[in-house]
Amino acid sequence: MDGLSRFLLGSLGLIVGSFVPLSVANGQGGGVGQQQPKDRFAVIQTTASPVTLDGGVTYTQDFTAANLSNFKAAIFEMSGATSSGTVIGHGRVSIGFCDSAGNQAFRAGRSRDGFTYQDTASHKAPAAVIGISDDNGPQYRARASFHSVIPNGVRLRWTRTISGDTSPTSIEPYQVTCLLIGGTNQTKAFVGADGNCCPGSSTVTTPNFQADLYVFVGFIGPINTDDVTSHDFFSLGFAARQTGIPQAATSHLYPDDALGPPFAPAQLSESFSMVRDNRVASIRNISSGTEHNAEVTAFTSTGFTWTCNDGISFYYLGLKFADSLTASVTVESLPTTPGTHTFTGLGLKPQIVLTGSSLVTTTNVFVGTPAGVEPTSGAQGYSIFSSANEGACSVSNADGLLLGNDLLAGEEPSVAKSYAGGRALLLLPNNPGTTSSPEVEATFSAMNSSGFTLDFLNPGAGRMIVLGIESFPPSP
Repeated sequence: MDGLSRFLLGSLGLIVGSFVPLSVANGQGGGVGQQQPKDRFAVIQTTASPVTLDGGVTYTQDFTAANLSNFKAAIFEMSGATSSGTVIGHGRVSIGFCDSAGNQAFRAGRSRDGFTYQDTASHKAPAAVIGISDDNGPQYRARASFHSVIPNGVRLRWTRTISGDTSPTSIEPYQVTCLLIGGTNQTKAFVGADGNCCPGSSTVTTPNFQADLYVFVGFIGPINTDDVTSHDFFSLGFAARQTGIPQAATSHLYPDDALGPPFAPAQLSESFSMVRDNRVASIRNISSGTEHNAEVTAFTSTGFTWTCNDGISFYYLGLKFADSLTASVTVESLPTTPGTHTFTGLGLKPQIVLTGSSLVTTTNVFVGTPAGVEPTSGAQGYSIFSSANEGACSVSNADGLLLGNDLLAGEEPSVAKSYAGGRALLLLPNNPGTTSSPEVEATFSAMNSSGFTLDFLNPGAGRMIVLGIESFPPSP
C-alpha cells in the first residue's frame, strides 16, 4: 500500500495491517509502586484488511494492543456493513472466538436483500474465528481463522471462497469489533463446543478450570461440521459464576422460503426474536414453532453443567481471571427518551461490557411478525465497549412478501440490511427498508459503581442482555 493510501485511511481512523496502541481497557495501570492488573483487555473497532505475509500465498491481519501481555483469547463480531455509519444491503452478521491454543469457532447468519422471496441461511465452523457468508451456496465472502499468537495480540488468516474470485485481496472492508484478552499464566481461556443433550443434561469438562464467565453462540445441528443450513438462526448468550448463575440470551429466526410466489404462494415469511433472562441459548424450531434452549445449572471445577429441553448445540468461550474479577449478567430495558441513561443491573463497576439487543419489549417469549404486516421483530444488535473504545453492529430483516399469490401482482422484495459503527449500541429498525439510519443509537458516557451510562442519540423501546467484567482492582 502506498503512502497516500495509508494517509487517507489513517485520516478515517483506520489502521491497516497491525492494530496497535489503542488502549488497554483496564485503565488502572497506576504509577510506580501501585498494584498492576494481571488480566488485560482491549476493545478494537476496525475493518477487515488482509495483508500478504509471504508474497501473496497467505493473507493475514494482526490484532494487537499495547501492554496486552500474553494473549489468551479474543471475541470477534463482524457485520456485512462495509463502511461505518452506512446502511448496507443484505443482513449479515458473525460472532466467534479463539484462544491461545488455536481453538476457534464461529456462527454466522445471512439474509438476502431485494430478492423475490425470503432467502436466508446460517453458517457455522469449528475451525475459523469469523466469517461473512455469501448469498449463493456454502461460500464465504470473507473468512478468518487463527494463524498464530503474536506479541500483545493474535494474527488471523483471511480466505475467500467465492466461485471465480478466491483472492483475499477482494475481501471488502467489513466492520470488525474485537475484544482482546491477555494476562499471566493464571489467566485462563478455552474455546469449545457441546450439544444435543436432547433433552436432559450434560457436563462439560474440557476447559479443565473453573471459569468466571462463559459466552455462547447457539445453533441446532452437529458441532464438528463446517456447513450451511437453510434459515437464519442466531443466538448469543452469557453466563456468570455468581449465586443463582445469572444468564441471558438473545435469539432471532429469519426463515427461508425455498420457493416464493408464484411457486408457493401460501409459504410466507415470519420473523421471530426473543430476549431470554434465564437461558444461555435459544433457537426457534422452524417446523414446530417450539423453542430449543440451554440453561447452565452449575459452574464446576473443570467446566460447567447444562440442561436442555430439546436438541440444541453451541460454541462457547470460557474465561478465568487471575485478578479474581467478578463477571455479571443482566437484562436491561432500553430508554425511550434521548440523552444519558444509567444502567445498574450489573451491580458492579465494569471495565468491559458486551451486549446483545433487540427491539422486542418482552422477555422469554418469541415475538413474531406475520408476512404482510409492518415488522415488529426483525432487528438485532451486538456491541462491545470499554471506557476507551466502542464498536457495535446491527442486522434487520423485514418480511419480504405481501399477501398475494402472483409474483407479478406486486409482491414486495425481501428487505435485509446491515449496519455498524463506533457506538456502544446500535439497532436498525424492524423494517430497515424505510430509513437510512438506526432506530436506536447510543455512545459510551461513563462506567459507574453499579453499571454504566450511555448517551442515547436515538432512543427506542427494547431489551438488552449485558455481560460486564469488573474493573480492577476488584471489590474486596
